[in-house]
Amino acid sequence: MAGEAAVIVSDEAQPTTPTSVALRWLINIVAVAMSLYHMYVAAFGPPEAIVFRGTHLLFALTLVFLLYPLTSFSTTTTSSTASSTSMT
Repeated sequence: MAGEAAVIVSDEAQPTTPTSVALRWLINIVAVAMSLYHMYVAAFGPPEAIVFRGTHLLFALTLVFLLYPLTSFSTTTTSSTASSTSMT
């Protein structure tokens, strides 16, 4: 049972390290803006629940999609290997 748990944890996607300077700046700006928003809410009280949740999700999902891109930037392409194996 412990071996299965180790396999599941090792299969999780790791966050990517942004290679472009502009992307690093964008991620930092979004993260700092999210932090400042939450500090503002802690100091002055939250807005309506629907507004607060929506704003929190806006920041969080933006960071998720920037740090875990939908496409892989690896040098090997899986589509070419998949098509070559399906033809045999």
